[in-house]
Amino acid sequence: MIRPVLKRAVRFGITGVLVTGCHSAYAVAAVELNGWRPTLANGLAFTFATMISYLLNARWSFSSRASAATFAKFWSVCGIGLLLAIGIGRAVEHTGLPYGAAIVLTSVVVPPVSFTLHTLWTFRGTAPGPVPSHPRQPAATRKRRRKGRRPYQRLSR
Repeated sequence: MIRPVLKRAVRFGITGVLVTGCHSAYAVAAVELNGWRPTLANGLAFTFATMISYLLNARWSFSSRASAATFAKFWSVCGIGLLLAIGIGRAVEHTGLPYGAAIVLTSVVVPPVSFTLHTLWTFRGTAPGPVPSHPRQPAATRKRRRKGRRPYQRLSR
């Protein structure tokens, strides 16, 4: 049980690093190359990076299929992470600590909380391991074959 969770956690961390790089590159390019304001660039970069994060985490970290339900849950967990980050920033500001403390605390607190929520809620019930490349038909809709008969053969009368 520990091994699949550890594997998911490592993949979640790797995805986080990759997505942070995408977010940063998008924001810098939008400001430096397009002349966008940092607030707009960062907001759009966050949206872009979160969509990439969802796809990578759904398929690779949690071995799940992308769906509207998990997408909505994923965004909800991201919203919780955002509220945590704002709360941590406000607490650091209130105590008079340097702003770098908020960055460090947010980096230490938000990812494990997000991983836990994604494991227990967003992708709950997904089996560890690879995702099949084609969907399986439910047992009730599968055609049963008779032993020794090919599905395209007709029965003779």
